[in-house]
Parts: sequence; C-alpha cells; structure tokens
Amino acid sequence: MAATTYALEHFYYGKLVRSGKAEGDMRLLAKSPRVTDEQIAEAVRIALLPPLSGVAQGAWAIVRGKGVPFIMVQSAVGNVGQAVLHFVLIPGDVARSLGGNLKALMTLVDDEMPTFDRLGSLETIVLPQPEPPSYEQQTDDLLNLMTYTKNKIPTIESLVAAIVEGVPIVVQNAPRDLAQRVGFVEGLLAMLPASARFGVTFTTHAPANSKVDAQIRFYAENIVPPNNVMVYDWASGELSGKDAEDDYSHFIISQLRLDAGLVIEQTSALTNIASWRIKRGDRLSDALKYAAYRLKVDDALRNGQPVEAEDVSKILVEDPTLSEDQKRMYSLHLLSFALALGDMSHALPVAISLRQNPELEREVIVQMATALRDGKTQLIYETLFDWLEDPVGPQGMKWVELLHHAALLHLDTLVKSGDAAAVNEMLERAVRSDAAVSMSKIIPRMIELSLPLTARDPGLAMSVMGLAIQYLNNETLRQLLSTKPFRAALPKPLELFGMALEGARVTQEFMALNLPMPEDSKPTRRGTGILNPDALEDAQRKR
Repeated sequence: MAATTYALEHFYYGKLVRSGKAEGDMRLLAKSPRVTDEQIAEAVRIALLPPLSGVAQGAWAIVRGKGVPFIMVQSAVGNVGQAVLHFVLIPGDVARSLGGNLKALMTLVDDEMPTFDRLGSLETIVLPQPEPPSYEQQTDDLLNLMTYTKNKIPTIESLVAAIVEGVPIVVQNAPRDLAQRVGFVEGLLAMLPASARFGVTFTTHAPANSKVDAQIRFYAENIVPPNNVMVYDWASGELSGKDAEDDYSHFIISQLRLDAGLVIEQTSALTNIASWRIKRGDRLSDALKYAAYRLKVDDALRNGQPVEAEDVSKILVEDPTLSEDQKRMYSLHLLSFALALGDMSHALPVAISLRQNPELEREVIVQMATALRDGKTQLIYETLFDWLEDPVGPQGMKWVELLHHAALLHLDTLVKSGDAAAVNEMLERAVRSDAAVSMSKIIPRMIELSLPLTARDPGLAMSVMGLAIQYLNNETLRQLLSTKPFRAALPKPLELFGMALEGARVTQEFMALNLPMPEDSKPTRRGTGILNPDALEDAQRKR
C-alpha cells in the first residue's frame, strides 16, 4: 500500500540577485505550477513577514487565508543581505490531517534561502504524511512548556484558555532562537486534541509595522502591545493584559497537575469528539467544552456515578463518536435509570441502538424480564409496545413474545384491581396495533383474562363480545355465550341468542323485544370501537 503524501504548492518572493547584488523591488522569484496570481497577491497582502535579524532561519508563521485556508511563510535574510520569503499554501484538509504537527512542517523551513537572478520555476512539494507525535515527543513538548513558563501551572491554564477562547497572545522578551519560540507554541498545542490544533495560528516575529494576523505573536523588543491581548513576559514569567478562562482549560490543567501523561491520554481521547464538533461548525471553545464534558460523562458512567438521564439520552442520540462499547454502556445506564424511576421517556435511544448490537440486545431483554418479575408490568408493556411499533425499534419474535408476556401480566393486574376502563383500553389497543406486534395471537387469552370483570361492566362485556366474534372459533364463541355471568351483562338480544345456542326456547322473549325487521334496520353510519364493522372485517382477514 502506497504511503500517503501531500502535494503543496509554494513560491518565493523577494529581490532578484545579479552580480552579487539585490536589484529592484520585491517581486515573485519562483513558483510551482499551480500557484495562481490571486494566491500570490493574497499571501503577500496578509503574510508579508519581515525576517528576524541575527537568526539564520529567520522568522516563521502560519496564518489563515481566504482563497487558501492556511499559508505558511518563512522570512529570512539571503546571502547578499536581501529579504527572501518562502510561502507554502496549505489546503484545509491537509492542515487537518497534519493536526498541528509543527515538526513535520518545520522540515519545509530552509536553512539557507535560495537566490534567483530571473523568474524561476519550482517543483510541487511532496510532503510524506508524518507519523503522529509520539508519547515521548508530546511529553517533551509539555515539559518544555512548563520550563518556558517557569512551572507556573496557572499561567499555562490562562494561556490555554486564551487559545480556546480566541484571545490573542503576545509573547515578549522571548529568546531569539526559532526552535525555542516554536517549542513554546508546540507546548500549548500539546494541551489541545490533535483535531483542534490545526486552527491555531502564530508568528515567531511581529515588529511594530507587521500586518501578520496570528493568534500567538512574538513581539520584538520595546513594542507596546494593544489592550485586547493577553501578554506573557518570557523573562519574568508574568501574565498581564486581557484575562481568559474556560471549562476546557480548567479540565485539562487538572490532568496536568496530576501527570503530563494524563494530558496526552485525554487529548488523544478527545480528538475524535472535538473533530466532529468542529466539522459541524462549533467554535473551538464550544467544541472543546463539549469534548471535555463527554469525557466526564464517560468516566462517571464507567465508575457507576449518577448522571442525568436526559444528558445520557442526548449523547446517545446525537454523538456519532461513541464506540460500540460506549453505546452499550450508555444504553444500559439509561435503561437502569429509567426502570428505577419508572420513567422511560428518555430511553427510546436504547431501542434505536438494539438492532446494531446483539450483545446489548440480550442484556436489555434480561433487564426487562427482571423488571417484569419485579412487578413493573405496565412500564414494560407500554415501553415494548412503543418500541416495537417504532420503525427503527427492535425486531424479532423474542421481542414480540416478551411484549405478549408483559401484556398478559399487566392485563391480569388490571383485572384483579377491577379497572374495567383500563382493561377496555388494552383490548382496543390490541385491536388497533400494528401487525409487527402480532397481538392477535394473544387476544383469545386476553378475552379469557377479562371475563371476571365483564359481569360488572356491560361496556367491557360488549368489547369482549366484539373481540370474541372476530378472534374466537365457533365452538369457543358458543362456550363463551354459555357463561351465564358474561351473558347476563350483554344486551338482551345477545343474552337471548346465547340462551338459544344452549337449546332454550326464547321465541316469545325475542318477540317481546319488538325488534325492527332486517329491512328496516340498515345502518346509517359505520360503528365505532371494537364492534366497528371495518375492524371486524380487518380481523376476519387476519384470522
């Protein structure tokens, strides 16, 4: 498999050198094939960086562009004293892939600037995809940062907060050495997830007349910084200017106080989460705040600590960065919490996760079966009914059978409590239910369980009669009508019909009812409820 490489367009800008002397004005010196005039004009306008005198490699900056997402520029003094700038155009996807890996980008820094006596052409830079910074490299970056800030943890927290909140940072009185200045930036980047590092811009040199706009700027000596920036004095280790504070910096500093290795572990864990939030348009501060919050929830659930069900439910629904194991952990916590409180309103995301996770499915079935044994029949019955009728809910006969079991247990509880209205509602819901829940299979048993209440509630008796006509065979229906308490609760014509089925002579009783002749009794509208003719026809088709 071929190694991944990045193709980067670039150009040099400065003065031509002829006969050992710099001539004319600053101009394009050389460029690679795909560099456009518009890109050159933009880069020169926003990133015309002056060299840092006395430093062989000069000054270095990475800034944001418009036509080109990021522009890297090195400015150094050439061999005849002329300023030469090297601009490298970095597409957004390349910047994200590099993840703020400054060591990889520093390989593009020239130790000695080339000279040109005429307009030249350049090959496109081919940058191999670098390995992510190792644990040891990141540890070194953090330890260097602590050295540069004189081991003042609160100072590091404020600097990180400034980056997260978008507050410009000015560094004064820093050593002129390029490696140390870049090392300071690398240390701050190491406090962020890799997916958030690419957006941090900087310049290692910003004199008074510099127009380079970067979040971290190293000021030349004796320049008074503006009021809206955070100022770090390298020599004294003191902060001044604008304050900054945010949740993420507080969280990551709490890890640094314990061990630098924890920072690396946490930033690694946060990378995918922060990347998702940034790609969906969150500000850096909001993305990192959420990422830190997500880790806290993960840790709380892993350690059996309480978390609000609404928060767990929201993460389970919205966060695509959850691993399968994390989805399982979130789902089981949410289900346990919902069952304990008797409120399943936040547990629907569990149902959505079941089809993709057989292990979770098995554990949820066990939890629900346990809840049934503990007497939570109504909760499980209503939950399963909602889940199975949801198009994205669980599927399969094991779920249908669990619903049927819960329905019969709940119905038995209602009958024993004498709640005829609730029993009638259950029967009507069974008739109206989707084919997916196969309630027709247990309606005969539901009729049987409901019989004790029918003697006291004529309305329930009629509902049961309607179901019996739809779902019982002729012999079972005849046996039902021979049950005297049930028959007595029915309207007189049905009671007499039941008696006739037993062989009683009821001609005179029928005549006394003065019922209309069939031709006079054509219905003017369709019926309602369980005895609705439409429902009867549907039920007959189901049978």
